[in-house]
Amino acid sequence: YNNGDDYAWIRAPITNEGIGRSYGIELTIEKPFSNKLYFLSTGSLYTSQYKGSNDIYRNTAFNGNYIFNIIFEREFTIDVIRNNYISLNLSTTGAGGRRYTPEVGNGNIAPDDSRAFELKYKDYFRTDLKLTLHQNFTKISQEISLDIRNIFNRKNVFERFYDDNIRSFSYVYQPGVLPLISYEINF
Repeated sequence: YNNGDDYAWIRAPITNEGIGRSYGIELTIEKPFSNKLYFLSTGSLYTSQYKGSNDIYRNTAFNGNYIFNIIFEREFTIDVIRNNYISLNLSTTGAGGRRYTPEVGNGNIAPDDSRAFELKYKDYFRTDLKLTLHQNFTKISQEISLDIRNIFNRKNVFERFYDDNIRSFSYVYQPGVLPLISYEINF
């Protein structure tokens, strides 16, 4: 039901004996590529729960309750004869934060299983921007692109851990702004 939520290798045998329920609604809107323009938007509202051995339904670790994606791409012609163009791609993703179990409290950092996956990290949000130059020649084509991930430098939580040095919980964050340059040649 929650295996893999902590990115650790699963060492114990997995059996399919639990009871879970997931339900929701999804919407997709797409403008297929035409007139040098493409658009795609998807969104889901959902819930994901499991029933523990005490017959109580609780959130799974993956119950973020929503997720959405928006992709927009536009091409700009720079040489009609060779069909050379620049493309601009903007994509945004948002999702409800991953769930975690709070600690017992009063100095005890053990997880409080009676409140399993009750709390959530801050919601995930990321916007990427990619600019690509496409050049076509007689027998080859090439592309060079600059892809800037997380352009707003959003601090998205990867995991939470107890730090013995400061005797408190700390967070590990996913990368901030990440520029990537790539080159591709096609024969």
